[in-house]
Amino acid sequence: MKRIGRVDFPVAKTSGLLRRLLVGSAAFGLFLAWITEARSLFIGAASAQAISQSPTIRLDVSEVLVPVTVTDSEGHYITGLRKQHFQLWEDKVEQTIEHVFTEDAPMSLGIILDTSKSMTSTIRTANRNVQGCLKASDLTDEFFLVLFSSEAQSATPFTSDIRQLQNMLLFLAAKGSTALYDAVYNGLVRIKEGRNPRKALVIASDGAENNSRHHGGEIKNMAKELDVQVFTIGNAYDGTIREMTQITGGRSLEYAGLGALGDICTAVV
Repeated sequence: MKRIGRVDFPVAKTSGLLRRLLVGSAAFGLFLAWITEARSLFIGAASAQAISQSPTIRLDVSEVLVPVTVTDSEGHYITGLRKQHFQLWEDKVEQTIEHVFTEDAPMSLGIILDTSKSMTSTIRTANRNVQGCLKASDLTDEFFLVLFSSEAQSATPFTSDIRQLQNMLLFLAAKGSTALYDAVYNGLVRIKEGRNPRKALVIASDGAENNSRHHGGEIKNMAKELDVQVFTIGNAYDGTIREMTQITGGRSLEYAGLGALGDICTAVV
């Protein structure tokens, strides 16, 4: 066997012309291979030269954005933080924090509204501020509503069409007793269906629980298991509701008129 490059053929069994053709073909194959390899080397060198000749851009950055998400040990979001609440180091050197700002993320929000007799003097104010809460949203947020007095209504389905909820608020009348815990239970069940990562309940009530089938320990345990923040206005004396805000990372506002509802909704949404 005679080997030329990568082409093998038996020399003794071929004629002179065929042998010359085969040798010629083999040599031509080696020539093409050499050209291909040389071309690859040339292109590689040209590319390296082009890269080496590319201009280098250098920028001085005076500020660097560092996105963070703050949660507690239970995984609940913590809001209302300022720059004094943060510290940042680079290479063991503490950096100066110039600004801290929040970025809106889609919210799944349930509003639980008391329409019992104790709300007679404030139901219109509550109505206006619930609508203000809805208007603070954008198209990526979704809402549901639970109305309650002697009984808690089933939570409405989630919707991003605030007109559906606004229509429900047009003719509210304050009457009956206060099934507060049943309403909160219905809200906690519905909030599980929210599609957005941020979830919250806002409870607006000035009355004491007096007519529920569910008890305080039950709704408190449910709140612990869910990734939801609970915000309340009123019921400062209700230990269960107040504790729910604490364990979920929400807030409880002392009752000072339900005009505060618009403010808290703006903060939440």
